[in-house]
Formats: sequence, C-alpha cells, structure tokens
Amino acid sequence: MQFPNYKRSSFNVINSILHYYGVENSHASLKELDEILEKGKYKKIVFLVMDGMGNNIINKYAYNSFISNNNIGPISSVFPSTTTAAMNTYYSALPPIEHAWLGWSCYFKECSRTINLFPGTDKYSQEQISYDYRELIKYENIFSQIKNVNAIEQVVIYPKYLKNNYPVKNIKYKNLKSLIKSIKKQIKGNNSKFIFAYSDEPDHSEHLYGPSSKRVEKIILNFNKLLEKYFSKIKKDTL
Repeated sequence: MQFPNYKRSSFNVINSILHYYGVENSHASLKELDEILEKGKYKKIVFLVMDGMGNNIINKYAYNSFISNNNIGPISSVFPSTTTAAMNTYYSALPPIEHAWLGWSCYFKECSRTINLFPGTDKYSQEQISYDYRELIKYENIFSQIKNVNAIEQVVIYPKYLKNNYPVKNIKYKNLKSLIKSIKKQIKGNNSKFIFAYSDEPDHSEHLYGPSSKRVEKIILNFNKLLEKYFSKIKKDTL
C-alpha cells in the first residue's frame, strides 16, 4: 500500500501556490516548487490537473517524453486517493481528514442517506437530495482565499458537463485539444493570472477500459504531443 507523504504531496503543491499569492496558513508547501516560484517571479501560473495520471502511467506510456523530461516529482497523492478526495484537496488546500470529501459516495447520519457528493444524489435511488449536506462539509475554496489577499485574475477551465460556483472566470471545453488551446489563449498578454485547469482524463477511460488499455495509452501520448506543441516555447513569465 502506498501511504501519503504530507511533506511531498499534492496537498503541499496547492499550498505552495497559495503561499506564492500571499495566503497565510499553517499548511506545509512543497520546497522544490517554492524555489521555482520564487526564482521565476511568474506573472502567470497554470495549474493543470490530469485526473488519474500517476507516475506509473507516465513511466509506462510517456517515458523519455516531453512530460517525463519536465518532471521534478514524484510526489504522493492524498489519502484516500479518490478523485473526490484529491480534487477537494486542490480546491480547499486541506487534507481529506479536514475537508471531509472522502469519496464519490458518503453516508450522512444526519439524514440517514448515502449521498453521491458531487451531483447531490442518493447513491441507490439516484433521486436529488433536498437535505443540505454540503453545509456539513463546507470549506473556503482556494479562489476565494486568493481573492481575499490578492487581486490577481483567476480562471477555471473544466469539462462542459461539470458545474461550479467559484467566484472567478469560468471556461468550459469539449475535448483535450480544446482544453490545451484554452490554456494557451489565457496565457497570452501581459496580465497576471492564476489558471486552474481540470481534465477528467485519463481517469475516465481508466475506469472504463483499464489503465493498461490502448485507449489510455492513446490519451497519454496525445496529451504529451499537445503539451509539447503548445508549451515547449512559452514566455519566461509563465509557469
């Protein structure tokens, strides 16, 4: 079993970004990223999350590629390493034991229901839940935390089928290529920006076809190709 390392994890990465923008908290950041951020004094930071793209997947399909050659990791995920727990760590800068979004479905004794957290539906009947369970597991998102201390422009880029209510500019995309092109468009110009982008791939295809499938291999190789095409040469003010 792989245990989380909360000195070198995704939890520390997002806190490095918060600290860079002036958010004060007691959570540890990632030393290597702190050094890169401080040295570069970047005007634009792109934080791109590829769900389910672990170090083993990179080594299997993208060894000696643009991705692996720019890899300063590895780091651990959080525990439990579910999409729900991991993404809410990114959205909150808290470990799962503090933000409480542990998995896709969680039981709430307050209403005696097992609830699918993201869509707000009953796990078994799929009916919409009227009980305000989110009030029990609410937190201040990172965009509000940054906004409280820094006037930098913030952008969230995410799949068109997802919903959010973050107090920033929201951009939806249809596929991986449009995601990368949206990021490329946002880093143009001289304005300072924090860009948070999320892809549900390769996690979505890993669930359907398995992490060793040709479908997943194709996604990783295509992602590597797009990154190299659009980001191998960018301004020094962008990370």
